[in-house]
Amino acid sequence: MRIVGLVLRAKPMHLDAVCASLAALPGVELHVRDDSEGKLVVTVEDLPGHGTTETLTQVQLVPHLVCTTLAYEYADDATSDNPPDLSRASATPA
Repeated sequence: MRIVGLVLRAKPMHLDAVCASLAALPGVELHVRDDSEGKLVVTVEDLPGHGTTETLTQVQLVPHLVCTTLAYEYADDATSDNPPDLSRASATPA
């Protein structure tokens, strides 16, 4: 499971179109909308067949989006089908 939190800034006059484009993307949920400043807070959660990396790329390509800032990232590899191989990991810094 992966979840990322984004703070987005869009041109206020196009905020409705930006929100509609974001709503069409898999795993994207809008939490805060500031119409006067054109600011949005969204989360992106990975879904089967839709990873966060691909969705983040799609978010950045939304027309009229001025700025995208990654505010938070969470990854729970314990629930992954392919957990990382830590057999050669060292707890001691090199």
